[in-house]
Amino acid sequence: MYDKFMIHSNGADNPNASFWSNKHGWTNLVCASHFHYWETETFRLPITPGNDARWIPVAHAYDPTLNEINEGDELPLTDFALYHAIEIQGVSVVA
Repeated sequence: MYDKFMIHSNGADNPNASFWSNKHGWTNLVCASHFHYWETETFRLPITPGNDARWIPVAHAYDPTLNEINEGDELPLTDFALYHAIEIQGVSVVA
């Protein structure tokens, strides 16, 4: 789940183009470039008007609610290299 990352910015010039593509520049989620975790250490983040470009896991880009329920987003990017997998268990509520 956390083996690929994307670059996201709220400060991109176009609100419908808030993901980075090496080929197209700022674009939509579907056309965005995916990066391995080790590339996050050497790839220079693109400049945005708000200087808010940041790395996010691809899974979070497709499902932003993961930011709220998963503690994995608080790990430094370098720590993701220490793991081969992250297990996520479902929870069901019976009323």
